[in-house]
Amino acid sequence: MKNNLTEKDIKTINKWAEKYGIKELKINDKEKIFNLKQLCIFDTNIKHIPAEIFKLTNLKSFSIYCNNLNRLPKEIGNLIKLKELDIISRCLIELPKEIGNLSNIKKLSIYCENLKQLPKEICDLINLKKLYIYCENLESLPNEIEKLTNLEFIHIECENLNRLPKEICDLINLKELYIYCKNLKSLPNEIEKLTNLESIHIECEHLKQLPKEIHNLIKLKRFDIDCPNSENFPDGIAKLINLETIYIINSNGKLNLQYLIGGIVKLNNLKSLYIDIE
Repeated sequence: MKNNLTEKDIKTINKWAEKYGIKELKINDKEKIFNLKQLCIFDTNIKHIPAEIFKLTNLKSFSIYCNNLNRLPKEIGNLIKLKELDIISRCLIELPKEIGNLSNIKKLSIYCENLKQLPKEICDLINLKKLYIYCENLESLPNEIEKLTNLEFIHIECENLNRLPKEICDLINLKELYIYCKNLKSLPNEIEKLTNLESIHIECEHLKQLPKEIHNLIKLKRFDIDCPNSENFPDGIAKLINLETIYIINSNGKLNLQYLIGGIVKLNNLKSLYIDIE
């Protein structure tokens, strides 16, 4: 890709880098700064990132740790060689739709507690393999998430999220699923479609029912359930013949322990078992 950096651009970048002590950007050589592959911006005082930064189109890894950043420029969509992107900010309330241009991204982490929704264009990142979402006030996930068919790992930690779109169950290459959502009340019945899932961790305070279809996930090796108010455990746990680890916490006393153990003793590959039922 052509180097479009001007001398003015470099001066702007250098001045900004000097102000915030970002040593990776204190470079006067036009070619060296343009060919930068990795960049980490870490400063709680940063409220904006100059558009000139997004002319560094050879970047492959970009980490933004700026709690007071209130806007992410649309020019981030120019960084088409990016493979890893981390965004951490308490003040960001939206992400630009141009983030969907980053078609080579393989790992995306979003830690933005005031973000209420994700742009649907995020689901255009078809090469994404790992997705981390830590957004306390996120209210929903886009239904278009089904397009992320190369996803192998999802970690969702969103306190205000109260439902998962059923389309998440179309991610047939998913191997690990972590859900930490206090207000989530149910899981989609279509979860049985995640036939390549090997590890599932569900920590949801208000989840009362686990779908019975979960016993069809026969490739599961690890099954962690920390749902203090759950009232049932799916029938047919004995079908999960590849389970090696089971971790169950429940504090309402409604789970039938005798029935549960009856299925667990049939799991010949089980190596680790922890059950805490008050």
